Amino acid sequence: MGVPTRHITTATQAIDLDVDERGRVTNAGDAEWRAAQYIRRYCDREYTVEPPFEVWELELP
Repeated sequence: MGVPTRHITTATQAIDLDVDERGRVTNAGDAEWRAAQYIRRYCDREYTVEPPFEVWELELP
């Protein structure tokens, strides 16, 4: 049984987050965009993710 899409989407967003020394997220929009790209690719197999996902972006923590 595969990993549910919602888990991969959440992991993709969380893994792509950058946090500064004060613990503030500095790229929330970028991380949300990568998660949205994953959802779109899941729904539309013809959609091309740019830049392509790195392996580490799709691994569960």
